[in-house]
Amino acid sequence: MEAELRTRVENIVQKVEARDISDLGKLFAEWCDERQNIIDDIMRRLNIDKRKREIADRLLQLKDEEERLTFFEQLGKISLGMSRVPKVEETEVKEEEVFVAAPGPVGKRS
Repeated sequence: MEAELRTRVENIVQKVEARDISDLGKLFAEWCDERQNIIDDIMRRLNIDKRKREIADRLLQLKDEEERLTFFEQLGKISLGMSRVPKVEETEVKEEEVFVAAPGPVGKRS
């Protein structure tokens, strides 16, 4: 009876083994595809972020360059703006006399 049971189990295992291996192969292929899609998505996002930083840096460089190139054109406006700044009255600071008491006798303390 034990031998018969063993042969039946081995026959069943042989019948489903090939199908299970095939199914596992398909699952592994699907997992690989999904994994690659995730990696591609991460790389795409990293490249986009890198490009955004590069564009922001370039924009700052262009603004600095524009400021340097238009400095003399803007100088008139700057001077005009500075002339409109309200004048602050200068007040003269006078030295004040400070009363200092004469020193008392040396060596005597009360």
